[in-house]
Amino acid sequence: MFLHGGLGSMVDFNALIERIPATSLFIGIDLRGHGKSTMGADDMSYARYQQDVEAVLAHLDVSTVTVLVFSDGGIVGYRMTANSKNNIKKLIALGSQW
Repeated sequence: MFLHGGLGSMVDFNALIERIPATSLFIGIDLRGHGKSTMGADDMSYARYQQDVEAVLAHLDVSTVTVLVFSDGGIVGYRMTANSKNNIKKLIALGSQW
């Protein structure tokens, strides 16, 4: 799964996706209020982003995931990894702080 940084979108990962084997399943999520996602009625927060991402994974019935994240997406990835109910196989974070 890919999670972009603030003011970004999934487009930010296009160059990477082209170089990863086609046998992999990719899940790209535009965080709330970014890219093609709407703002919704709730305030934007890292907790809200985490809930949104967890809802997408549950909807897709994804039980184990490797996560590549950048900046704000990394904070969401850290939050998800710290939560024992998420089965994060690997977390690869770039330019992210806790």
